Amino acid sequence: MDGLQQCKLCRKTFDASFMNPVEDPGSAVIPMSAQGEATPCARHARNAAESSCKRCGAFMCSLCRIDSDGGSYCPGCFERLSEEGALPSVRTSFKDYGRMSYHAGLLGALMFPIMIVTGPFGIWFGIVGLRAFERSGGRVSRRSCWLGICLGLVEVMIGLVFIIFVVRRS
Repeated sequence: MDGLQQCKLCRKTFDASFMNPVEDPGSAVIPMSAQGEATPCARHARNAAESSCKRCGAFMCSLCRIDSDGGSYCPGCFERLSEEGALPSVRTSFKDYGRMSYHAGLLGALMFPIMIVTGPFGIWFGIVGLRAFERSGGRVSRRSCWLGICLGLVEVMIGLVFIIFVVRRS
C-alpha cells in the first residue's frame, strides 16, 4: 500500500508508506563493560543508556529511544502520547471544518425552522476552516468554507427577516 492513496471520506490524495516495526532483537548496542560505570537502559539491562524519556524520565538505550516533536520518548510513553493525540506529528485524523461548515449550511437550508441556529454554526465553522487552511497546508477545502459561510449568512438573514415579520404581525 505504498504510494499515493485516496481518503475514503474527503477524496483527497496523500502519500503513504507502509512500515513494519523493527522487532526488538534484545542485543547490546553499547555493552555495559565498554562504558565502565554507565547507567543501564530500563528495558535492556545490558545496554548503556544514552538519554532519558522526556515524559517519565526512564533511561533509554538507542534501541528504545524514539525522537518525536522535539523530545525523546520511551516506547511506552510514545505509544500513550500518540493515542492521546498529544504528539502532533503522529496524528492520523483531522477535523474538516470546510465540510462541517457546508453541512451546517445545507442542513439549515433543508430544514427551515432550525436555520437561525445552523446559520451561525456554518459561518463559525467556515471561518475556523479558513484559518485552519493556512496552518494545515490545504487539508481543509477553501471552497466548502466559503460556501458554508455564504449559506450561513443567507440563513441568518432569512431567519431574522422571518422573526421580524412574525413580531410585526403579532
